[in-house]
Amino acid sequence: MFPCFTLGLICCVLLSCSAAGQGQLNSVLGLVTAPTNDPWLVWQQPDQLGKQRGISGAAGSWYRWNTPDAGERMLALSAAVPGGGLAFGMQQQSFAGLGESQHVLGFGRDFRGWQMGVQLRHERQRIEERSRDRLGFGLSGSYVLHQQWTLLASFRQSPLSDGNWQRNRELPAFQAGFAHQLSDQLQLCVSSILQPGEKPGSQGGVWYQPISQFSLLMGYESRLSRLSFGLNYQMKQLRTSFTAQTHPQLGTAYWIDLCLDLPSFSF
Repeated sequence: MFPCFTLGLICCVLLSCSAAGQGQLNSVLGLVTAPTNDPWLVWQQPDQLGKQRGISGAAGSWYRWNTPDAGERMLALSAAVPGGGLAFGMQQQSFAGLGESQHVLGFGRDFRGWQMGVQLRHERQRIEERSRDRLGFGLSGSYVLHQQWTLLASFRQSPLSDGNWQRNRELPAFQAGFAHQLSDQLQLCVSSILQPGEKPGSQGGVWYQPISQFSLLMGYESRLSRLSFGLNYQMKQLRTSFTAQTHPQLGTAYWIDLCLDLPSFSF
């Protein structure tokens, strides 16, 4: 029998050490308004897919130096389709005999100031020889109040592991906030996080782009006391990102990805 307290500890490490199923922007800043194509937004903000132009593909991984056997690998594809943007993502992570995979499909549409999105998600958890499957969904939306101000909201059915393998609980997660475009080079993002049974939290940060090819990010998430730093470099159609996230108990997690963006491509 797999000890319940061991399972709970492993799940805590997985959920605390990384922003599972998130790319750089959501993990560092929370809710954002993306100025460029970003297929990673299918996990938390499918409404932003309504801005998709052409096609984009990305591959990325989280690395944790303090837990070298814990890894997370992600792939995402997005494309402009009639009526909006469509994206598909895959994610796999593992740690000490526990494995989890996700497949997500998202669609977003722009309604002249409103952006709305929906997400369907399949999750599979594996512990040694046992596995279980779960289905989830998510909704997100944004509204441009002014040229510089955007209201943002996201709702997801997020899995909660309480150490009981037989119990299949889904804990809804709601996040809402705003993004303020202070200038062409600087964006401020702030959002609140609500989950039943958990204390409220907040997340936010700044996104600074001094030149078109290079940008810097810095963010903070209160519930895990997690400080994040990131940088992006764009070279024609290729974009690479690097992120470092600190955690007071679990050490530092590192994210690296590569994205190919073809905004002029059409079917």
